Amino acid sequence: MEDKINLAEKLALLDAPYRPGIVGYLNGYKLEVVKVHGEFVWHKHDETDDFVLVLSGRLTIQQRDRDIELSEGELFVVPRGVEHCPKADDETHVLLIEPAGTANTGDAARRADRARAAHLATGRLPSAARRPTVARVKWSRSRDEAREPLGRE
Repeated sequence: MEDKINLAEKLALLDAPYRPGIVGYLNGYKLEVVKVHGEFVWHKHDETDDFVLVLSGRLTIQQRDRDIELSEGELFVVPRGVEHCPKADDETHVLLIEPAGTANTGDAARRADRARAAHLATGRLPSAARRPTVARVKWSRSRDEAREPLGRE
């Protein structure tokens, strides 16, 4: 990253919960911001741990044997292979760090990850992602565009 990134500005560009936006890359890892509200899907990541840092709000990471309650400024690393389900009663802002190419839904819906990712390099979502839909959002990016973080052209 050559320029500083304002995470609050990037979060303001996200239009819906659980549609992360990539804000940068670090040594092969993607840095993503996401709005969390309601309950996500139960899933696991067989190949990687899941780093979660709460920027604002409160987040519960449900696991099959316990719940992890996180407040602003707290983080938790979900170990690889552990089934979990994030949820938040009120809108919560989160920073995720995970290897590039990791689906945010883990094993639950790997193919839907690209449709869920909000590419905000121009400060706007692609037109197909802005259209209201009942099913998942359908839009695609070239391989090079998918590697560019938010806020860069």
